[in-house]
This record gives sequence, C-alpha cells and structure tokens, in this order.
Amino acid sequence: MIEEIKNILLVGRIGVGKSALTNVISETKNFKESAGSISETAKAKARKFKMNYQYICEDIFQILLVVDKRFTKNEIDDFNWFSSYLFDVKVFDYTTVVQTHFPNFEDDNAC
Repeated sequence: MIEEIKNILLVGRIGVGKSALTNVISETKNFKESAGSISETAKAKARKFKMNYQYICEDIFQILLVVDKRFTKNEIDDFNWFSSYLFDVKVFDYTTVVQTHFPNFEDDNAC
C-alpha cells in the first residue's frame, strides 16, 4: 500500500504563532515557542511526522496563512505578492486563514 504524502506550508508574520500551531498540528514540541512577539525561529524549519497514520511531507497540500487578532491589508498584500511569485492562481483553493491569539479558542460558541 502506498502512503499518501501531504505537505503543509505555514505562512505569517514574525510572532503570530506559526511554531505553536505546528506543535498543535503535529502533536509535538519540535518547534520552540515564545511568549510575546519575539521570534524563536531564525530560519525556515521542516519536520516529517505522521498525522492519522499519514506522513506529512513533499509537495504542498495545504497552505495555512497564520494571522493574529485581525487580518490586515498588509497581510493580504504580502500573501498576494508571495502567491503570485511562487504559486499559480489556484493557490487560494488550498489556503486557509488561521487566527491565533484568540482568547476563547476552546469555546465552540465563540468560534
């Protein structure tokens, strides 16, 4: 049986919670997190892990655009620039905006 391989790319400003989100998704502590907006990750990082018994690696399957608090025009402009140079117009078909620093994230009614 051939394993289905998927790759997730997280994009976002410094300090928005990309490392924390990656730790949650991978159920690990492989990415160093910090409180506040000081970055703990100096360079791009990659880790291979299994999620529901499937490896996550190679080829982009999903892009997570990570924002904190509000989604700003700067972030929209940055993502449009980024996507126009690296991907095709269908990039928005597999992009999800993820809001971090949301105080009631465990409350289903607030989400």
